[in-house]
Amino acid sequence: MERFSQTVSVVTGAGSGIGDLHVLVNGAGTSSESSIIKLTAEEWDQVQETNLKSIFLVSKTLGKIMIKASEKKPENEKAYRSIVNIASLSGYKAGARIPHYSASKAGVINFTKALALELSPIWHTCKFCFPGVY
Repeated sequence: MERFSQTVSVVTGAGSGIGDLHVLVNGAGTSSESSIIKLTAEEWDQVQETNLKSIFLVSKTLGKIMIKASEKKPENEKAYRSIVNIASLSGYKAGARIPHYSASKAGVINFTKALALELSPIWHTCKFCFPGVY
């Protein structure tokens, strides 16, 4: 949570000097390799916090800022804004020895879809992408 607060402070502080925030890319991610039997609750929580909860918190916090900025514009000057979340093929097709990572990235995919349903009528596009080799 301390890193989250620092991130928000940096981004909102930078945004005040630059102008409107139009694009947010959530790219934080971490993993470790472990079988389900040996995986600890602490390892599970760390991956969920970094890969999924951080996307929720940053999207919520900066999304509010993006919505407020958009509402200040006249209808004919609406600036479209985008949120891009970095997912993984492991969220679509589970990988062995990374159950916590696969679960977190599946969460990113579905959270992004829910975010798109909620925000797209206003002005947002919300997408996820799978980096890497296919």
